[in-house]
Amino acid sequence: KLGTSFKTTNCIESLNSQIGRLTGRVSHWKNSNQKHRWLETALLDIEPRLKRVKGFKFLPFLRQTLTREIENKDDRKAERSAA
Repeated sequence: KLGTSFKTTNCIESLNSQIGRLTGRVSHWKNSNQKHRWLETALLDIEPRLKRVKGFKFLPFLRQTLTREIENKDDRKAERSAA
């Protein structure tokens, strides 16, 4: 179900494009806090126009599976180091 949304990078590219449209003319960033505030403001402005990910109800399952996979990878890595 999630594959239809995540097979391409279109959703990320679209978001980046919209952020660029809103922050593209800023030529002088004073510090990283200011960058974060601009990005946060842009994302809040963009959020209502974003489409929902197809199969979004499966995101908790994806998170659980990825977490388990990362833990297994770390365990295998630790076993190799110990051997």
